[in-house]
Amino acid sequence: NHAPSYRMGDDELPPLEASLTKKSTLQEHLMWQLQLSTLDEADITIATRLIGNVNDDGYINATVLDDIALDHGLPTADVEWILEQIQSFDPIGVAARDLSESLLLQAEHYFPANETLHGVIENHLSNLEKRNYPPILHDLGINTEDLKAVLKLISSLEPKPGREFAPDD
Repeated sequence: NHAPSYRMGDDELPPLEASLTKKSTLQEHLMWQLQLSTLDEADITIATRLIGNVNDDGYINATVLDDIALDHGLPTADVEWILEQIQSFDPIGVAARDLSESLLLQAEHYFPANETLHGVIENHLSNLEKRNYPPILHDLGINTEDLKAVLKLISSLEPKPGREFAPDD
């Protein structure tokens, strides 16, 4: 009284190549999310152009927004609004115009209540780079312990949000 045994024949198994997926590019990953978004047809056209201009590190050149706005006869603010929608996509910090904007997007996502962190990123990245701490401490009214905690958080953020999608060279 044996239960019947099922054995798949070799011809029923998918070929090995089918189970090895090609790593998608950053643009493909963003386009996939765009298709799932609630943007309308006209906004998707502009978003597609914006995504096409995101480089491998995950950044976009600010001048592109003006060019796209001009081509479509829109105010730059409308294109910026669409860019903000893309900036809400994964990876967090993508489609930023510079390091400060990327880090701020990440900080607001991962540490939404940390105003000190946001303030350091928004106003004091150049002071941080120069290790010029007194103006930061004074401006934000924090002590060195607070600053150390903020530095630790900043070091946990990704300066190149597109890195995980970069081609393996």
